[in-house]
Amino acid sequence: MEISAVQYESPGRGDGSRRLLKKEWVELTNTSRRAVNLGGWTLAASSTTPPGAGTATAAAATTADPVSCTRGTR
Repeated sequence: MEISAVQYESPGRGDGSRRLLKKEWVELTNTSRRAVNLGGWTLAASSTTPPGAGTATAAAATTADPVSCTRGTR
């Protein structure tokens, strides 16, 4: 699995409403040849972040299918 893109601290003024958190996201890309079970995987703001505070956990049946792509050469 590869973290292929991240959007954090979305542009805009923080007004304390946590509205901007809805615009934060992480894109994962499965670069292997097989589906990967993401069930129970957790992304957290840091290794000391308590569960539920700035964390996201994948549901039990979540899988990431492999991406089929062709890489060009220069």
